[in-house]
Amino acid sequence: MDQKKKVEQEGLFTREQIASKFIEFLRAEAQRQLEGAEKSFKVSAEMDGKMQSRYDTQKEDHAAEGNMKLAAGQKLIRKIELYLEKSKPSTDTEAETQPVIGQGAVFKIKDLVYGGEEWFFLSDMAGGYSITIEDEKVQGLNPETPLGAFAIGKQVGQTIQYEVHGEMQKFRVIDVI
Repeated sequence: MDQKKKVEQEGLFTREQIASKFIEFLRAEAQRQLEGAEKSFKVSAEMDGKMQSRYDTQKEDHAAEGNMKLAAGQKLIRKIELYLEKSKPSTDTEAETQPVIGQGAVFKIKDLVYGGEEWFFLSDMAGGYSITIEDEKVQGLNPETPLGAFAIGKQVGQTIQYEVHGEMQKFRVIDVI
């Protein structure tokens, strides 16, 4: 069944909705970081006129905190820009027989060791973040993590398995959109 029809019939979310939600979330996070940096720099500047060594240390701490928040905000913005650059729609007109997990894929796996199912969005910009869309939690997954790396190239029905600290991790791909 065509993915678009499947999404429409089953009421699932689309890959574009997930990417859009993550971008919206990360932009808000970047804005918070930049605002935090601005506040820290303002406090640091207000302490400029004070000559006591106690204030010098606090001023330096606020300036350092501002620099860290500024860098974190700018890093998130760069991640968003890189993702948008890499995820431009393909012009390939060949119909896919079955979706394959790759950068930007949204997929659901079942844990074959402990049970449970979870949705993932494979993207280097979204790793470590999660969102909820249409009552489903979608976890951002960096392709450089073991699960992300071993998921690349898999299709529905295939198994993802790898070992971590002597313990076998085993998952079945149950959906890819």
